[in-house]
Amino acid sequence: GEYVPEAFAEDVFVASAGGSIGSFDKAPDEPFRVAVTHRLADAMVAEVLVVDLLTRKATCMARDARVEYAAPSLGYLHDGRLLCRFGGLCADLDGAPPCFAEDPAAYVDLADGPAANLAHGLFALGDDGCWEAVPLFDRADVAARSYGPAPAPRDLVLDAARRRAIVTARPAVANSVGEALYLVSFRDDGTSACDRLRGGAAATHAVALSDDRYLFVLRTPSSWGDLYERYVDNEFSVCQLTKTMPITLSAKAARPDEIRIDDGSHALVYWPPTVGDAVRKVQ
Repeated sequence: GEYVPEAFAEDVFVASAGGSIGSFDKAPDEPFRVAVTHRLADAMVAEVLVVDLLTRKATCMARDARVEYAAPSLGYLHDGRLLCRFGGLCADLDGAPPCFAEDPAAYVDLADGPAANLAHGLFALGDDGCWEAVPLFDRADVAARSYGPAPAPRDLVLDAARRRAIVTARPAVANSVGEALYLVSFRDDGTSACDRLRGGAAATHAVALSDDRYLFVLRTPSSWGDLYERYVDNEFSVCQLTKTMPITLSAKAARPDEIRIDDGSHALVYWPPTVGDAVRKVQ
């Protein structure tokens, strides 16, 4: 966009004391409407706001009561619907309550906040003001995250046409802590289709999506996290673009094995370098 001198810059939305602004996006069909996620200072509750740039009025569209591990992430679709990932969606707001920035004192006691009837997943805000769930392949959980810091400001990426989105989710399996990337395509009739792009015993999130390829960050227990490129229709076309882990340190880092314990839980095990294959198979 054009450079705007600081003297002419104006505040669109100011976060509450100690709060933070996460992902934000401008509506493609309405240049004076912006959606933004606003996280409370305690980092456990967030809200999704739609801001009118002309009046500077912020309207609360939903609250997320489960943002300890992943704050909500959003983006506008081609048809004007607002797409958002929630960890604990609370859409029944009983009218139009003030946002956090307008009345911080109203949210000091989180015990008064919603604790039941919360929904997590990927949702789209329709013209009727209701949030509709967007189904994901193999019942993937977009609220669950593995190790490592959550990406900021978003882990939901749209392409330039705003018809496809990549979102990070954890497959609904009992023996893995890894994450996967899912490509969701939105049709003109409001329906969608979902495909799993890649996954593994690692934390991952996309950073860009074009017509035929996407960029993503992959982080493992033995790697700090690097940028990769891959074609959407070719799972074997992965190309590593950065190498942040020093070669000497990478050689010393042990790659863990995923194991399943008798009680059904799973864990990552770092074996000593002298342990043989026979011992590694013992779970």
